[in-house]
Amino acid sequence: MQKAGFPAFSFYKSYLRKKILRMISTSEAKQLILDQSKPLPVTELPLAKLSNEVLAADVKTKTHSPPFHQSAMDGYAIRFEDAKFFTHLKLTGGVIAGKANTQKLMKGTAMRIFTGAAVPAGADTVVMQEHTRNDKSGLVLTSLPLLQKGANIRVKGSQIKRGQTALSKGHVLNAASVGYLAMLGIDMVKVYKRPSIGIIATGNELQLPGKALSGSQIYESNTFTLQALLAEMHFGKVTAKRVRDNEAVILTALKKALSAYDVLLITGGISVGDYDLVAPALEKIGVKTIFHKVAQKPGKPFFFGTKGKKLVFALPGNPAAVLTCFLQYVKPALQKMMGYPSVCISSFTAVSKNDFSKKTGLTHFLKARVDVNGQVEVLTGQESYLLNTYALANCLIEVPAESTGFLKGEQVLVHRF
Repeated sequence: MQKAGFPAFSFYKSYLRKKILRMISTSEAKQLILDQSKPLPVTELPLAKLSNEVLAADVKTKTHSPPFHQSAMDGYAIRFEDAKFFTHLKLTGGVIAGKANTQKLMKGTAMRIFTGAAVPAGADTVVMQEHTRNDKSGLVLTSLPLLQKGANIRVKGSQIKRGQTALSKGHVLNAASVGYLAMLGIDMVKVYKRPSIGIIATGNELQLPGKALSGSQIYESNTFTLQALLAEMHFGKVTAKRVRDNEAVILTALKKALSAYDVLLITGGISVGDYDLVAPALEKIGVKTIFHKVAQKPGKPFFFGTKGKKLVFALPGNPAAVLTCFLQYVKPALQKMMGYPSVCISSFTAVSKNDFSKKTGLTHFLKARVDVNGQVEVLTGQESYLLNTYALANCLIEVPAESTGFLKGEQVLVHRF
């Protein structure tokens, strides 16, 4: 029986006897995670269900685009040569979008035409209606010096020809990509599956927002932060579970989650306190520890492990550490699992607007804000429990482990959110 008040001590002490927790660098941690992150199997999805998926195969078109010579304007279809020799052109009908037209444009004539309509055979130019006038003798072209052969015609196949590759394997499908595929008549494409994700928050002190606090409870924010971050990556609804600091409860929750999800995100319970039960529980259910300590601030007690092809990220409980670890480590891993051709954090250098000093040994990720002039300011409130500063930040400044800081006016490494 465990001693009253210390339900986790014997459990964690046993874990520590087996493990020597080596603190690794941030670059080592990132590489180890990416080495274990593999693209998931290929699936086929309709266009309506695509949201930043990655193509798993080249997409070739089965049609020309445009599929015919198409008018780009409301105006008149003419033969360019006729503009030189005729003062008036005889109107012989009209062409509207969506309707077939078998009538051929003859010498000395013009046809009314509307945007998107097929250019009639024999015509090679469309004159904007603003550059014409009608009188009793026919159509008069009023801007002849400006007229060019082929004007205002979208040539058949000018966007892409039948059999060509529309989009290549590895392309990340944005809204324009989806519209482009629809324009080509393509309704299904092969993409890499998105990983399924489970979230577990641990802690006896956690209370849901909207409910009254009692004792030393605090409102739980980490699951909401993670769900919002995943929504930004176009993941659908991701459910979260909250569990007490109890060995049996945590073991049960972890087992169920690992059987159900490709990726498991855990917050809290991963440090070295008496109630930090997550690491030994993960070992007990067969999760292989890849690392369990990173030389960084915030987020030093950060765990990464695997079980088969499944990834497990155990993040510290402090809210700012959760956000930082997700942006630096979890997001790139998810992107690689989704088949992204290259995984990198958006980084650049900027001029610092203030000073910052630290001791060597840990890489620091500082909540900061970069302005339109390319200058970046370290924000007040860098403690790992503070989210108010993160809410105002739009980037992180990375200060290397061996650095003692920087001065105002110096170039610093910036990671944009």
